[in-house]
Amino acid sequence: MNCLRCHSPIPAERLAHPGTPPAYCTKACRIAERYERKRGKTLALSKRKLAEAHVLRVETALKEGKSCKGCGKAFSREKLMGTRQTVIYCSRACSEKARAAATRRGQNKLNRKKSRARYEELIKNPPPCASCGEPIDVRPFAGRRPIYCSPECRPSHKPPSRRTELSPRNGLSPGTSGAASELRVAFDLLERGYAVFRSVSPNAPFDLVAVRDEELLRIEVRSGTRNGDHVSCTRKPSDTGDLYAAVCPDNSVEYIKF
Repeated sequence: MNCLRCHSPIPAERLAHPGTPPAYCTKACRIAERYERKRGKTLALSKRKLAEAHVLRVETALKEGKSCKGCGKAFSREKLMGTRQTVIYCSRACSEKARAAATRRGQNKLNRKKSRARYEELIKNPPPCASCGEPIDVRPFAGRRPIYCSPECRPSHKPPSRRTELSPRNGLSPGTSGAASELRVAFDLLERGYAVFRSVSPNAPFDLVAVRDEELLRIEVRSGTRNGDHVSCTRKPSDTGDLYAAVCPDNSVEYIKF
């Protein structure tokens, strides 16, 4: 005969006692079995109470009109009954959207802290003026890093760019600059022995025609840029002709095949 709890054989000395046959091998097994039965009843009661409390909580939330914090949509009974946890959002999309917004708020807060730290550092160690070299009081500049200490130190005009300085047609209109480029290319072709013909209409498919013996070239004149030995110019799909004549900022002319 085996024990009802641990299923081990019951000792013969316990079976020899008169009366009802023992169901457990030891007194410890009997006490443990009684405790587990009592504990099981307590757990069942606790689960029932938790379920009743959850139903009451759902009913209260429905009466109060509880809604999603993300989109404001009211929760349904199925949504509230589907989980024992506190429901805040109606869907995963609302939850991720709220999490992203919280991340942005945290990042903005961190950026404000960094800006405040930089501002305090500029107050402690003011930068020098780029014109006179005197320390700049950054407090009137509302956190921006100033370059000049006063309007008097600020230059009245911006320095010319390198592209403007290198351009031989500085200050000319686009039409005048284009005409000057065509004349420069025509001069170069004449030096090479070509007879040059210029287009009368600005809407012609090409700008110049160069003829030498039986050779005829249709040439489109463009402004070019030089990078070492490489010369490039702007191209359009509608361009027709045989060669591009790229006029570089140093007045040199390079010919590029279509």
